[in-house]
Amino acid sequence: MGSQGYPARVMTDTQAEPRAPQRAPAELTAIAETPLIAGKSVIHHEDARTLVAAAIPPRTVPWRQRCFWWLLLWVLRSRIGRRWIAARYGG
Repeated sequence: MGSQGYPARVMTDTQAEPRAPQRAPAELTAIAETPLIAGKSVIHHEDARTLVAAAIPPRTVPWRQRCFWWLLLWVLRSRIGRRWIAARYGG
């Protein structure tokens, strides 16, 4: 595990080259022109979403909440429904 608890893979004997200048906004120019530093090892963090999804399944949504959101989105599909919601709730 990495320092933040995420799975990490250490790659050794890594060589990096300076980046080519890129056209970017002024605030990003300094970042784009910064050369990468060659190092002996680089820690590569991997996305842990699949591991978390496998370990902790998502909770089931209560049917009343599911019906409420389905109905609200169905009403908002029409112009009349959007006007009614805006008039009722001040949006």
